[in-house]
Amino acid sequence: MYHTIRKTFSFLVIALLTPILFSCISKSSTPAREETPALTPRPDFSSINAELQTTPSENSSAGKPFTVSIKNAFLFDPSIDTFAKSLSSEEGIHLAVFGSIRNNTDRTLHRGGIFATLFALFPKRTEIERHSSGLGFNPQISSKEPWSPGSWREFVLITRAMDSIYREYIPQKIYAQISLEIRDPLDYRYNSNITSLNVIWRPFIGAKLEGKAKTASELEKDQENKNVSKSKKKFKKQEKFALQVGSDVDLLYQRGGGYKILTENGDRLWVRYNDLIIEQSDQLKIISSKAEYPKVSGSERAAIKVYSLSRAPTVTGLPLSKNGYWIADVEISLKEDNPHLKFDPTMFSLDLGGQKSSAINGGLKIEGAITSVILKEGESIRGMLFFPDQPDSLPFELEFSEFSNAPIGIDVLPPIPETSGSS
Repeated sequence: MYHTIRKTFSFLVIALLTPILFSCISKSSTPAREETPALTPRPDFSSINAELQTTPSENSSAGKPFTVSIKNAFLFDPSIDTFAKSLSSEEGIHLAVFGSIRNNTDRTLHRGGIFATLFALFPKRTEIERHSSGLGFNPQISSKEPWSPGSWREFVLITRAMDSIYREYIPQKIYAQISLEIRDPLDYRYNSNITSLNVIWRPFIGAKLEGKAKTASELEKDQENKNVSKSKKKFKKQEKFALQVGSDVDLLYQRGGGYKILTENGDRLWVRYNDLIIEQSDQLKIISSKAEYPKVSGSERAAIKVYSLSRAPTVTGLPLSKNGYWIADVEISLKEDNPHLKFDPTMFSLDLGGQKSSAINGGLKIEGAITSVILKEGESIRGMLFFPDQPDSLPFELEFSEFSNAPIGIDVLPPIPETSGSS
């Protein structure tokens, strides 16, 4: 009897101690060290201002495992944006983010990706969320090309598209979050949001800028203002000029992935986003376009006054146009100390966001049209100029050129409302 009780008691002790022993063995093994800060909660739309610039282009590296530098960020639709159409074949509104990130850790990282998420709030509580595809890094992080401690790695992030119909609206709020998922071959893991961007909508439609930039590639321009890289197309010597790498330029306008610049020689031309080096955080400023007319500008010889710019689907006396016509009411005055000016309407062109529309020759018999004339000192002439419209276009500048002289630009970009519709 005693032996039976003792044997039963031993079995009970073993049964009770077995889970404890397994637990101690499990705890004694070394776990993989994982640095996974909690993901930043999705911000409330009410706290984000869609019309602000991006956050500071480089976040502080103090105490942070990674430092992010945003070089450029913009919205584009490849179906209408000739400057950014190579970034995606998917029709619709995308966010493109270009930047670099520094590895502040002491780890050599060999697996991971960087990602963007675009959030937009439109009227009637319509919320849209779009994510980037791919791993983002250029070159990608791998065992053959690991990310070393203290080094920078470039990235390009392109989100999936919002429907193109949203070009007809203006979001009440729009912003983006950038997140990083990364690891090393041992025990380091990182998965967190690393920065946020307040995305600006107006440059997607068209915006007037104030800022400086440098050219990142050599540019050439022919007489029709078609800009290509030097290796893409050859022009006759008298039809081109070269803008060297590192040249200083003024930023005039932006539409999606295209920028209109003013060179030191006075040339006004549109270039691609990757033709420029822009310090957006401290140099790029959006200027509100003014709707008030008349608008006045001019050259050393002539004064130009624009009284109005309007659009009409048809013009009596002109051929039917699928896209209609822009009509400018313009006055040209010859300044003093200038003997004469042989004026022709074709001296004017309308910049439609990278597409040039030349004024129709005034020899046509159109009521109110300005015609070719020789102006003498102090004389002026006023009349209408007609410009064929283009698909998906917007007027930016009315340009006046006196043959060999640099063109004069007059801002005619329509003001864009801050919001659309009701919530």
